[in-house]
Amino acid sequence: MRSLVVDPAVPAGLRIEQRPEPTVGPGQVLIQVEAVSLVDRDLEYAPRMVGAGGVWGFDAAGTVVSAELDPAAPTSTPAPAPGTRVVTLLPAPGAWSELVVTDVADVAPLPDSVDAATAAPLALPGVSALQALREGAPRPDQHVLVTGASGGVGWYAVQLAALAGARVTALLRDPADAAALRRVGAASVVTDLVDVAGPVDLVIDIVGGALLAGAVSLLGEGGVAIAVGAISGEPTVLAPDALANPARRRVQGYWGRWPLGHDLRELVGLVAAGQLTPADHPRASWHAVGELAAGYLDGRIRRRRAVLKVD
Repeated sequence: MRSLVVDPAVPAGLRIEQRPEPTVGPGQVLIQVEAVSLVDRDLEYAPRMVGAGGVWGFDAAGTVVSAELDPAAPTSTPAPAPGTRVVTLLPAPGAWSELVVTDVADVAPLPDSVDAATAAPLALPGVSALQALREGAPRPDQHVLVTGASGGVGWYAVQLAALAGARVTALLRDPADAAALRRVGAASVVTDLVDVAGPVDLVIDIVGGALLAGAVSLLGEGGVAIAVGAISGEPTVLAPDALANPARRRVQGYWGRWPLGHDLRELVGLVAAGQLTPADHPRASWHAVGELAAGYLDGRIRRRRAVLKVD
């Protein structure tokens, strides 16, 4: 099979090469991959995390080739039949390949109306947003602030919080994205924390640093801030009384919870029902990853996440 591997010697830092096919074990499924996603930061993370010759990527969508039952867990999640279109999110890097193996419990069948190129880039940010909001458990009419709202996780967090009945404030950097966020559920869109009408009951933060510290100060009685990401790269320094006060505020981190097939099923079901709007991502063949990387570097490609067709 072919894989997209890290190679610092080529301009994009990635190239396609032949690799051994993976082996399917008990309770696992083999997927013929049709689409994966790539984020601009992957060009930085992949060399550092998996090194030269490594394979990066976490989300993939395609078609089931085969599956193996787990005799030790006869009541576990039924394996999808060969030919079933599915989406998955791997717990470790390796999705940028023609074939991937993952646990049956970490795949979800795709409705006819959701194609692989829509499902693949939905998996990682969608699951992150869904699980973070489950942790925060906003109630109807509570005020939810989403930072980095025009990014992948933020885009879905705004919609899912609005679906839960919350009043959502979307904080973003580029006002050009404001209209789109209002269309998918944001009650208010701002570009600066000073414009947020507090207090806030729940913060879903993707940025970190000074922005997270400022958002914590907006929390009301019993408010919670969930740090999903830290794309700013800055340390978060809280004021001495940010948490140790009668308001009983708290800050917690987030990390994905597996198995997550049920979360993926919920997300693609919402997309199929027209209740969740997928983000608009550029699409390209994985053979064009060099041009895509150049577009990120010179600013021609504005959206951070792109879809690679495995062809």
